[in-house]
Amino acid sequence: MRLSWQSAVRTELSHERVQSIMENAGESTKHASDGSERKALRTELSRRSRMVLVVGLTAVGILVYTVAGYNYFMDSTTRLIVRVAVPLFLFLLVILLRNRVRAEYESLLFSFLGIAAGFLLAGTLGRLYTVTESVEGYALAKVAEAVPIAVCMLLATRLEHYSLKKTGLTGGRVSVGLLLGLLVMPLALIQYVFSGGLQVTAQPLTVLGWLPWLVIFGVSNSLMEEIMFRGLFLQKLEPLLGKTGALGQTSMIFAVFHIALLPFMGWAATVIFVLFLFVHGCAWGYTMQRSDSIWGAVLAHAVADILFLIAIFGVGA
Repeated sequence: MRLSWQSAVRTELSHERVQSIMENAGESTKHASDGSERKALRTELSRRSRMVLVVGLTAVGILVYTVAGYNYFMDSTTRLIVRVAVPLFLFLLVILLRNRVRAEYESLLFSFLGIAAGFLLAGTLGRLYTVTESVEGYALAKVAEAVPIAVCMLLATRLEHYSLKKTGLTGGRVSVGLLLGLLVMPLALIQYVFSGGLQVTAQPLTVLGWLPWLVIFGVSNSLMEEIMFRGLFLQKLEPLLGKTGALGQTSMIFAVFHIALLPFMGWAATVIFVLFLFVHGCAWGYTMQRSDSIWGAVLAHAVADILFLIAIFGVGA
């Protein structure tokens, strides 16, 4: 049967269309493959960037908190030199990197700068008084230390135009935070037992007499450290590491920071203590994340500090 010229043309066009569709499909597959490779590359680079950020944060954290902060490994003169050098170094770093790196990185450096300046101010003022080996002495020394550090941290947030609400000091669901703080508080009792709480010989009336000073110590230290480790960093790290990553990073730095107690506690006790503090950090950070308020974490942290101080002074009292 003979085909008309119209049928022949339609047949030829159909073949060309099929061939064109196949060629386009091949190109689409190639582009999709290229896109997948680029996406995988971006993911790999992002993962690498996160790893670099974690290492960098840990290194700067050790520099600020341990070397320039609670440093019991150096003599007083060397410690003072380091405390001057570290904030100066961070200040220069902030100036050099300004508008050259992501704004989140600048913000993190600025927070570390505020903390380092606080350690410098507290250490300088600390030369004016002597800490007595008593609950009262520890409480007064903690207030004298916490106030200048807190002032420098809050001043840094002010200069950075960082909202106090983001630190959890204002706003948020305070009642939810306090409830969660009560729920995680039993962790402090477990730590108390491992810290020698069962060996405490102090009489209840003696501990009751310590209570005002215990509360002063607990609230001063917990508020300072919650701002220092979670208030300034949790919300800043969440866009970079995610909620879980930010929680783990702040908890790790918080725990490692307390290795400074090694000269007083020995290796075994320090390792156990640091592991407990990592768990505490996760619990307190989670409390803050769920409530957008720092006060539940401050409450639970204060109770842990009070029990820890009772364990220190209660043995043989």
